Amino acid sequence: MNPKEFTDYVVPKLRAALPKSRLYQVENHADAAYLEIPSRRGKLHLLVSTLGGELTIGFSAGPGKFSWHSHLDGNEPLDEKILTAAETINEILQDRKGVICSSVLGPFPGDQEDLERVAKYRQETETIELKYWSSF
Repeated sequence: MNPKEFTDYVVPKLRAALPKSRLYQVENHADAAYLEIPSRRGKLHLLVSTLGGELTIGFSAGPGKFSWHSHLDGNEPLDEKILTAAETINEILQDRKGVICSSVLGPFPGDQEDLERVAKYRQETETIELKYWSSF
């Protein structure tokens, strides 16, 4: 499947699973789509990309740009990858999974246990806190 076919297959399935998302095309990637889900106050955005025929989810650092991200590139079938992406995003959107905010690393998904692990390596001037999607 070429990148355009991949995008044409993935986007309708993601839009159905994530109805609050906003779709936009990146000008220099006609065969890729980005689904963006802004938080209620617009302070954080979840981003899903099909760039390069690969499904990637993460937090947005600007239109079409990721800060933290995860590539769903395992051996499972594409429909399972789409389901995994939607489940992960919905866990974050429904405050079942938190967002660890580091002044050095940026935001990434996690829980209290992850926060404690990350805090062990905190730099002297770094702030780290666990928040939930509804607070953004």
